[in-house]
Amino acid sequence: MVLLTLSVSVVPLNQCFFIGLYVLSIGGGGFRPCVQPFAAGQFDERKPEEVEAMNSFFNWWYVAIMGGMCFSTMVVITLQMGRYYDYHMSVLPSF
Repeated sequence: MVLLTLSVSVVPLNQCFFIGLYVLSIGGGGFRPCVQPFAAGQFDERKPEEVEAMNSFFNWWYVAIMGGMCFSTMVVITLQMGRYYDYHMSVLPSF
């Protein structure tokens, strides 16, 4: 019984989880701080219509980012729950 329990241990997956978490944080930390100031630099703050457009841009920016995160999480969880492991393992690398 002990050998069976040890053979199904998920300790190696624990390392993969933390490696993925670190890669995700480095990728997100390198992307977001650079793109937003570059996008804000495209608007002239002296013109009121461009200030309004800049506010609208950042609202849509965050809606798109959060919507993409929610959608991708739902797709991966749906594939996992449906036992479609071959599709599940091909969806993540495709992005």
